[in-house]
This record gives sequence, C-alpha cells and structure tokens, in this order.
Amino acid sequence: DGFCLSAQGFRTFRCDRISDFRMGEKPRQGIPPIRDSEVHLGKIRIHGNPRDVAERFALKLDDMSGAIGATREVTYFNHQWVERMAVASLGDVEIIEPADLRSRVARRADALLQAYKSNA
Repeated sequence: DGFCLSAQGFRTFRCDRISDFRMGEKPRQGIPPIRDSEVHLGKIRIHGNPRDVAERFALKLDDMSGAIGATREVTYFNHQWVERMAVASLGDVEIIEPADLRSRVARRADALLQAYKSNA
C-alpha cells in the first residue's frame, strides 16, 4: 500500500507492476495522511483460484488454505478499485459486503456482458 503520485491517492500495488518507488520516513509535503474515514472494510467470498484472489486483494497467502467457499475481510481505499478487482477475478470472487458495492459490481459485470453480446 502506498501513495501514488500519478493518481494523487493511496493505492494497493502489485509488486511486479511497480516501475519506481521511493521510501520515506514521513509523507512528502502535499501528500495527505491516510484517515480512518478513507479506509473501507468489505467482505468477499472466494469461489476459485485462491492464490490469484490473495494477490488481487492483498490477503495473506498463508490464510488461503481451504479458502474455496470461505469469506475473507478486505480493506481498501477506493470503491472503483475493488469493483475492477472483482470483475477481473472472473467469478473467483463474490462481493458480500457492503451491499452497495456488491450492487455496483453486479451492474458493471452485467454491462460488460451486454457489451460482449452486442458485439458477438
């Protein structure tokens, strides 16, 4: 987790996609600190590919044994990020909570399916 200078916001990064980073003791001037109100808690159910799910949602791989069918809590800063991760998981993940996020993921997946059908 860190502050993305390009997006001007906190993000969770996959290590293999980081091209450059700088470590610092204190946030640079102009970078807002993370406030508790910016951190959201959600719940997902894992339907497949636990390793991929762990990587996408920054879960500990050690906790993924017997994960198929299990629920896990996830923390995130950005609702759109969770929507993209859920849709990209291709059915391996189901958003359980919060309900409004679950609805947004369902609408996004349905829109993608409709666009696919109209282009087929």
